Amino acid sequence: MNRKQVRKIRKLTKKLSSEQLASLHVIGDYVAEQRKRKFIEELPEEDREALLSIIPCITFASEHDVKKLNSSALYKRAYTLLKESEASGEIAPELNEIYSKQLSYTNNYLHLKKGRLIRNILSNSASNYNKLKRKSPNKAKTMLENCISRASDMQREHLKTLDDLLFFHKHYPIFLRLTPALLKTKLSEGDHLSLAAAIITNPKLQLLQLIHLDDAWDSFPLKWYINNLPTTAGRILFEMFKEGHDISEVFASNYIDGEFKSLSELLSSQYITPPISHVLCSRSNVIKDVLACFKQKIYSAAVCTALTVIEGVLWDFSKEYNHIADVKIYSDDECSALLLVSGKTMENFTIGNLLKQTFLGNLFDKHFISYFCDELYNERNPILHGQNTESFTIKNSAKKIATIEYILRRIEAFNKGKAMQRIEENLPTDIKDKIISNHLQQ
Repeated sequence: MNRKQVRKIRKLTKKLSSEQLASLHVIGDYVAEQRKRKFIEELPEEDREALLSIIPCITFASEHDVKKLNSSALYKRAYTLLKESEASGEIAPELNEIYSKQLSYTNNYLHLKKGRLIRNILSNSASNYNKLKRKSPNKAKTMLENCISRASDMQREHLKTLDDLLFFHKHYPIFLRLTPALLKTKLSEGDHLSLAAAIITNPKLQLLQLIHLDDAWDSFPLKWYINNLPTTAGRILFEMFKEGHDISEVFASNYIDGEFKSLSELLSSQYITPPISHVLCSRSNVIKDVLACFKQKIYSAAVCTALTVIEGVLWDFSKEYNHIADVKIYSDDECSALLLVSGKTMENFTIGNLLKQTFLGNLFDKHFISYFCDELYNERNPILHGQNTESFTIKNSAKKIATIEYILRRIEAFNKGKAMQRIEENLPTDIKDKIISNHLQQ
């Protein structure tokens, strides 16, 4: 783009309203996303294979996993075979044998875990179930279904997780595949073959939901937070928790430099600022005050102010959500009564009712809702009423800032998704094709 074109664009944008500028930015994002999709679709088969081969390595394994397996003879053999395969350009047959065997062990592990869970659910009926299974499979199935219906919520949740994992283990499209493309791919930093060797040695690394079955998962306090992290980082954080480390420091470590670069950029996002959203109109400066207090180590002010921001943003966004979502969460335009998922209405409601009993809850991770309603909301009143002064710490301040950032990112993602949907549904196909094709030619 030359200087004349730049001046022309600047002159044009000065004449545009904020609504028109926002629309241009949104369309720009839509074009960029379509361009990425089109780029991937039109990749040569060889390049697509290379992309698919590297994704599992960087998604499921990390240097932390490599270090844990480094002393394993099986890992060393797998890595050696990968390097030899890289030199020859062909996957060594022994490598396929190792991976197939480890995958089989993983599959057996899941089936054994499911069998043990089912025996616990059946309890005293286990022996009768096994007899019926041989003689009358349909009656056995009915017996099991009845027992499952009476099982605890955790047992039913674990059973669903195991069924999902067994399905993923068989059909998941981005599991590591041993193809020549894996040998030709390179990472700009690091050794992807060491990551591949870790997965070959321990295919369970690809089953991210396994941590949900761990005995320590129920007491893990950051379930909602790790969804914002790379999968491997979330797993490392969980392992640190199991080893007794103080994981609350993770929040402080994220913000200790006082830069808040990611959050500062978020506060200017076109998807949570006017004209698309007004949740920050009265709060952007207040959030900046929270950050300023944190930088100056005035943690009492940071915590107290953050608590009011967190709840206020949720209330305001709920009204915007009611207007643009596919489902309603208020029974009237004045937002005076909640419309519950059950179809009933509720007056005199709390923020907990809003998150737990309306469709707004679908926007947030269920573990975040538990954290918000059970921990954060329960500490709110004692702090704001002056009964609790022990929570004014760097860790708690950082945790509240992380909560603000999480909520804003969920709002941003929702608003962006709705904006992309509106363009997709309303922009004529010929215009979309023309815009995207012109963009690709530039």
